[in-house]
Amino acid sequence: MEAGVRQVLQYVSTEFVLDITGDPCAAELWQRTCLEESQTRQVYADCLLRELTFSLIRHANERAQEVGDSGVLGVLVVDADLTKEAANFLFGATCPDIGSVLSVSRLRNIGSVELRGKVVQRLARHEFGHVLGLVPRERRTNVEDKIGLHCTNLCTMRQGMTLEEFGQLTIEEERAGVVFCRECADYLRTVGLTSSSGFGGIT
Repeated sequence: MEAGVRQVLQYVSTEFVLDITGDPCAAELWQRTCLEESQTRQVYADCLLRELTFSLIRHANERAQEVGDSGVLGVLVVDADLTKEAANFLFGATCPDIGSVLSVSRLRNIGSVELRGKVVQRLARHEFGHVLGLVPRERRTNVEDKIGLHCTNLCTMRQGMTLEEFGQLTIEEERAGVVFCRECADYLRTVGLTSSSGFGGIT
């Protein structure tokens, strides 16, 4: 996950501090709490994003006292199926400018350990791209609305709807040597957050 986020930050002109924090027990507690709320075997992504937001606010306040910096973004990784509104399953869900929640539960079914690692990195890149505003509503070319706005170019920001499709997209992009298409890369270079924004990765 960390490698995927670092790949996104290479495109961003704003300086970031990559700060891996958090307690795995907290993520497990949030997962149990949100499972109880959903009353199904799937976790409501919005519930986890709410818990993540509260945690990031606390973390930002702590960092502000330590180093005078208040910009914190987060990634939460859970080993449970995610659901949101009408979608029966999501690999990830994002709250722009705050953070994202990623599910690795179905990724465990990828037989190749090497491909599984690449798919995990792509998932982290994809959702963190959303955190930073990809794909923006004002974009008019090479975009589709498939459970949110996504790129249609050969790009990390294409949307995979099944595990097989997600794996295929990962392979295609790696073979072509593409991380982000020109449109998405150009957008990331314009991202302007506070200098030395922090990233709080909660696993």
